[in-house]
Amino acid sequence: MDVAIFKDILLIFAVSLVLVLLTHRLHLPSLVGFILSGALLGPYGLKWITNYDHILILSEVGVIFLLFSVGLEFSLERLKKTTLSLLLGGTTQVLSTAALGFLFCHMIGFTIPQSLLFGCIFSLSSTAAVLRAIEGKGRLDTPIGRIGTSILLYQDLIIIPMLLLLPFTFGAHLSHGFLDETGPIFLKSVTGLFVLWIFQRYVLQRLFLWVGRTKSQELSIIFVLMLGLGIAWMFHRLGFSYILGAFIAGLLISTTPYVTHTQTQIAPFHYAFSSLFFASLGMMIDFSFVVQFPLIFLLFFFGILLLKTITGTISVLILRYPITIALPVGILTSQIGELSYLLALIGQKQGVIGDNLFHFIITIAGTTLLVTPFLAKWAFQTAQQISHWKDFKDNIGQDIKLPLKNHAIVCGFGPLGQALCGIMDRKKIDYLIVELNPKTIADLIHRNIPAVFGDGASPEILFHCNIESAKVLAIVIPDYLDSLKIIEHAKKLNPDIFIITRSKYRDLVDNLYEAGADVVISEELEGGIEIGRALLHFLKVPDLEIRELMEEIRAFGSADFF
Repeated sequence: MDVAIFKDILLIFAVSLVLVLLTHRLHLPSLVGFILSGALLGPYGLKWITNYDHILILSEVGVIFLLFSVGLEFSLERLKKTTLSLLLGGTTQVLSTAALGFLFCHMIGFTIPQSLLFGCIFSLSSTAAVLRAIEGKGRLDTPIGRIGTSILLYQDLIIIPMLLLLPFTFGAHLSHGFLDETGPIFLKSVTGLFVLWIFQRYVLQRLFLWVGRTKSQELSIIFVLMLGLGIAWMFHRLGFSYILGAFIAGLLISTTPYVTHTQTQIAPFHYAFSSLFFASLGMMIDFSFVVQFPLIFLLFFFGILLLKTITGTISVLILRYPITIALPVGILTSQIGELSYLLALIGQKQGVIGDNLFHFIITIAGTTLLVTPFLAKWAFQTAQQISHWKDFKDNIGQDIKLPLKNHAIVCGFGPLGQALCGIMDRKKIDYLIVELNPKTIADLIHRNIPAVFGDGASPEILFHCNIESAKVLAIVIPDYLDSLKIIEHAKKLNPDIFIITRSKYRDLVDNLYEAGADVVISEELEGGIEIGRALLHFLKVPDLEIRELMEEIRAFGSADFF
């Protein structure tokens, strides 16, 4: 074995370990640490990596595992749950960004193939960076999180036809022989997909069953690797890329009951090789472009962020969501994603762009990835500022109080809100629902259930709901920051109102009480109590002792009790 390549891999992992630990302390995504490690060690940094070409080969293996994992996580059932409206939003975001990017690049002098390539590159965002930013802000289960992840899901899917069609589009433009070149490949691809469909339907699950019966961990891992790499190789032989084949392999396995087992088997390979991929991406970043061509670099950098923020925001606004949701989604998806590297690589191999242009676009993409955490923080701050002055009178169609008195106001109509309203229906308690999802509002109005479209964190919405005459306010949304704002405004409008809310984490309960909540249900605490109740009941502990113990724990809180 070449000692130099061994030293390079060890160096990449060592520096990545330090930088990823640092980024975690700063609440930044791990990929930022990997990219920075590559930029630091690579040919445009300290030049400590001596076998750069070998690292690129290993990083391509990382891309194969990355797309294999994307295929495993993608499922037809998940696609069915994505509504037509969200599919419309994803399509609007990708097509509008690609089209405007194409027009801008062509206007400033790039060729049609180059402009088409750049438009596609600009249209994709980073799933890893955005999800980490949403998760870190506790917004994954909110409308912002759900819409953002739906758009990212669409982008993960749209990368496949881009990888499939762009090489042929470039070939057609350069050789003017599109039908002659693509006809045989199209025929082979249809044949290959048909064979894979037969394999998935009649053979794949039987193979998993036979391998599983051996109870051999080694054989199971070898089988999964052979399956993923084998299908990737087959697609390469058909004239496509290994990457497309890896995605198809993951997609085939995602339709079987063995998908979770497969994800567990490949996880160590995925993380190890993917870290090399992100590090190699960092090695391609040449910050000297910033020094040599500062105006051009800044034009592209801020132009892309602005363009994608606008198209992302508009794509959510056309779904009739308010600006307080649309703007954060637009800003969160304004960076260029890591999968765009694959499109740039295709353009380089096809001769559409040269090495300098390739490194220039990778430098811009990498820089937008690095600033994503800061964009996320700014996005949520901006949304909060907008919510202070933005009301929803135009959406509601009224600016007077609803004729309600001694009623309950329920903020959020997710599973918890539905259960709560069902209980109040049984007891004939008047209530009013405040919900941000326009589809949910339309359904509630159709069912003659009193509901208002808007954000409960807006004092105008609470005033419209006649909170001054309400008895109870139930906040069942998962967003902790919005819950705090709702409590604050509600107590100002009606100091005597009884407020019940939820908290996903135990350590946030006291903050909600301090804000003015009367009862805070801790999901962690209540979950532990119910599990403990079931365990003690199974062990034949008397019901009275169980009830007393559970009430004691609930009174003190699990952290104080233990």
